[in-house]
Amino acid sequence: MKRTTSLIVLAIIVVSSLVAQVRSDYEVTQSFKKKYNEIQKSIEASLTVQECVEVSARIDDLEKEFANDVKLLDKALYPDGYKGKIATARLQLKLSQEKLGIIQTQFARILEMETQAKMLTEQVDMLADENTALLNQVQRLGEAFRGTAAEMRADRRMIDSLSGLIGKLRKNLKERDALIFALVDSLFMQYDKNVASTKDVEKQSLTGKLERKNVFTNVRKSIEDNLALLQSTSLTSKDIAEMVKEQRKFQGQWKATGSRLSGLYEPGKKGANQVAQIDALLVDWGKEADSAIWRGLNLAFRDKGFGIEIFGTGDELVANFKKLAEEEIKPVAQGRGDEANKRYQAFYDSLWTMELEPSWLPLLVESGKISDDQKKEFEAQVADWGNAVRPPRLWMFLVIAIVVLVSAYALYRKTKSPNVPKMQKTGPL
Repeated sequence: MKRTTSLIVLAIIVVSSLVAQVRSDYEVTQSFKKKYNEIQKSIEASLTVQECVEVSARIDDLEKEFANDVKLLDKALYPDGYKGKIATARLQLKLSQEKLGIIQTQFARILEMETQAKMLTEQVDMLADENTALLNQVQRLGEAFRGTAAEMRADRRMIDSLSGLIGKLRKNLKERDALIFALVDSLFMQYDKNVASTKDVEKQSLTGKLERKNVFTNVRKSIEDNLALLQSTSLTSKDIAEMVKEQRKFQGQWKATGSRLSGLYEPGKKGANQVAQIDALLVDWGKEADSAIWRGLNLAFRDKGFGIEIFGTGDELVANFKKLAEEEIKPVAQGRGDEANKRYQAFYDSLWTMELEPSWLPLLVESGKISDDQKKEFEAQVADWGNAVRPPRLWMFLVIAIVVLVSAYALYRKTKSPNVPKMQKTGPL
């Protein structure tokens, strides 16, 4: 009885496996036929060189997708077989190109641009996945770091790991931003005209490509990822400064790209709405970048141990720094000049020369947060602070002493030298 049951179960497994295999083979064949028929319809409907290039790319994709099913398709597609069908599709496309009067060199040029666009799309998608994973790690490690720091048990390895992740993510975001705009440029370059003079059929072709390449989605995702990283409390002043510069660059690039994209869509249409959504996101990114500048600069002072009053404008920065410098100078009058000088040297070495002078002040001027006059006033306050607490240098005492000694010696020689009587002239005897 047990043996009979086992045989029945085995038979059921074998039959199920065979049925599944038959179904799988059938599905593969049907999938190929469906995509092949769609390509043939596209060949018949193609009216421009761009559309012919797209069909060519789809034929290449079809050939790669079913490369492992050649034997199966050769049987199912008898007598043409797998390779015969691919060759027929390419021949039909070539005949269609000749019918449309498409020059081969023009086709080759557009095909090269399309290949470049495809490569850029793959790179953008790859970076998008990697950036999502990195951003999640930054957020998790950032939360862990804040908890550790709150208990005064900050781990140097954790800090270095978080800093490394943020650096990698910032680099990836910058690279993806550049790739997105390169992708848009490669798509527009396939049309040797301004958008305003582009035919409706070409506009439809271009908008279709923008949709398939997920251009709008990628631009939005890039802005959102940059926003999320800017809002992180784990950023250093250098990170913030670099990200603010990237925001300015992105905004300038989008201004040109967005105007070209707007010309493709009628008001109220999906594409026009997507452009408007990105414009709104850019405004939010700009506001967050402005907030990050002041937040990061306040943080830079606090992290280095200088309790400046919180500031959020250029005027407040200059006024509050003046108060800070005045407070730091007070110990000199109380006979604690060495202490005041050490504080200034700590500020000068760790904050002024490392962050404020090379990064923050130029960024504040470039972004319009402070004027050139305010920058000069700030620099003058730094110099005045140093002059007030810096002890007189030894060489100055030596120079003064030498001058005094030389002057005294000259005076001494003048007062002590004997009066020599003048010789009187005498005539001849």
